[in-house]
Amino acid sequence: MIKNEQIDVLVHPQSIIHSMVQFVDGSIKAQMGLPDMKLPILYALSYPQRYVTQFPRMDFGSSQT
Repeated sequence: MIKNEQIDVLVHPQSIIHSMVQFVDGSIKAQMGLPDMKLPILYALSYPQRYVTQFPRMDFGSSQT
């Protein structure tokens, strides 16, 4: 169980990082995506399924996302 004191909130200005979890060993896992609500809404409506979409993808090789 996570205590409230263990949760920090930080607003990411580009809205690309949606959540991060830091583990006891210091490693961090992040949930990232484009700042568009289509995918989260689709996931909420189709859970637990994940559908193939033609939504834009993040391009980490580009200076623009």
